[in-house]
This record gives sequence, C-alpha cells and structure tokens, in this order.
Amino acid sequence: MNINTLERHCIKALKVFDWVNSVLNIQLKEITKIKEDKFDDLICCDFQVPCNSKVPSTIWTGLGVENISGTINIVFHCGCGGIMDVIVNGEKLISLIEGASFCATISDLQSINVLCHSPSDQLGFCKGELKMVLHFNPFKNKGSCIDLKKTKCFLSDSCGNPLDPTVPGSIICEELQEENGRKNVGAMLPNGQFVVLQKVKVLKRGFVTVEFFDEKGDIWKKCTIPFSEIETFFLCAPIGTVLNCKITDFDCETYIIPSLDSEWFEMIIFIKICQDIRILGEVKIEVVGNFCEPRRAIEIKKTCSAPIPPSQCFSTF
Repeated sequence: MNINTLERHCIKALKVFDWVNSVLNIQLKEITKIKEDKFDDLICCDFQVPCNSKVPSTIWTGLGVENISGTINIVFHCGCGGIMDVIVNGEKLISLIEGASFCATISDLQSINVLCHSPSDQLGFCKGELKMVLHFNPFKNKGSCIDLKKTKCFLSDSCGNPLDPTVPGSIICEELQEENGRKNVGAMLPNGQFVVLQKVKVLKRGFVTVEFFDEKGDIWKKCTIPFSEIETFFLCAPIGTVLNCKITDFDCETYIIPSLDSEWFEMIIFIKICQDIRILGEVKIEVVGNFCEPRRAIEIKKTCSAPIPPSQCFSTF
C-alpha cells in the first residue's frame, strides 16, 4: 500500500485522561431501642345489636394483632327495656341498664362482645357507643429476646429493600461542582516530574439496612440508615472532561455495643466501597487512511462433472 495515496482524517474519540481505583471506608454510629415501639390507636363507633339473642354480638376483635392493651368505654344508649351484658375476652364483666356506661383498662385485650336482654319477647335492637384507646405491638416475636450478636447489614433503598451495589444508581456517585470550577494544584510525580492536576470532589450516598434477630432466628427489628461521604481526588481533569464513577464492590458490617440503659444500644456500622474513578473527555485524533466501500459479491457457478458410463459398456462379447 502506497502511503502517499492515503488521505488524512480527523475523528472524535473518548479519551481517558486519568484513572484511579480506590477504597472508601465510612463509619456510622446510631443509637436505637432494643424494644419495639408500641403503636397507639383511637377507635370510636356506634353499634346496634338485636334484643334477646342467644349468641353475644362481637363489636370489636383484635384478630391478627398481638400484645394489645388499652382503655375501653361502652355506653348503653337505649334498648328493649332490659339490660346489656358486656363481655371482654369471653368473660362477662358487667351488666348495664339503659343510659349507663362502663369504663375499664385491659392489659391483654382480645375481643369485646355484648348481649342484650329484654323482659319480654319483643323484637328490637340495643344501641350503644364504643370508644377505645389502644396500645399495641404488631410484631409476633412476643416472649423471645433479641440476639445482639446476630445482625445482617446490606445496601438498600430508603424502604429497606436490598439493592445490587454494582447496578448504576444503587449508590449515588457524583462530582460536586464548585462555583469557579475545578482548582489547579501543583504536584510532583514519583519520577520527579512536576505536573498540574485538578481538585475533584466526589460525593457518595445511599442507604444501608440492619436487621436484628431474636433467639429463634426471626427478624426482631429492622433499621434503615442513610450514609454519605465526600472524597477529594487530585486528577488530570482539564476543562471539558467529566467524571465517570463505577462501584465495583460493597461490604457492610455491624457491631453492637450494649448501653447501661437496657432500653437502648449503640450500633457501629462499617461500610467499605470499592470504586473505579475515571476522567473522560472527547478529543480529536488524526488518522491516515481512505474510506472503503463494499466490493461486489463473487458468484461461484457450480458445474456438474461428466457422467461415468457403467462398467458393462466396456465389456467385449
């Protein structure tokens, strides 16, 4: 090939101006409760039950929720001229006449039923009102103890759902732009050469979730905690270049330090993030060559060979 017949062309290409691999270590300290927080609820409703029913009518039940306690207030407005029995957790506590009310605090509240009686066989309804202030714990590990030596820490979203750290966006990694752009900093290379580098600040942020387990191995408590850290790099990052950040590995460990107060404990979380930091920018490159065009396809014609006569044709009689 004669180089004198080639043409010169300029093309755009993505150039790596600088490239470093680094490990970021983040330490978090959090204080949390050992015991689960209880929930409060206020219930207020009117009820109407038939008179002279042989079966008590349920006006409230805590089906599916454990560890309920609270204060109840029942008012018997009117009925069939008789009395109304108040039954809590299957046990009759009191009989109310019309216009009377009953108030009590129950430590283990499961159900509330009423049974309306009438001195005659007349049909009708007993009407009343129920007011309740409830305190309850919806978690099912009642009676078990938390195992402070058993925890699980992982990268997650803000709702505690696990994330793959290598998927873009699982950990936010972006450059913090300064008002006057990147600052130039002089540096001496190991070979003694003096160079001018740029100061690049990189922000990492995301969420980790820590799960605690009880003695049975069931999840006792879950905490989702945000993290963030700003790193400073000195890179070859001239004007027009951009930061490209890729997370290559992630690790999270949790250590529990019991407090003198039995209600609280301290979590120390160690996060390790392995990252690939590159400074990229478009550059123009001059290349020597000619534009090529596709050639025409070569058609190969297949021909048949001459037939071979049978051997008996050459026999002499």
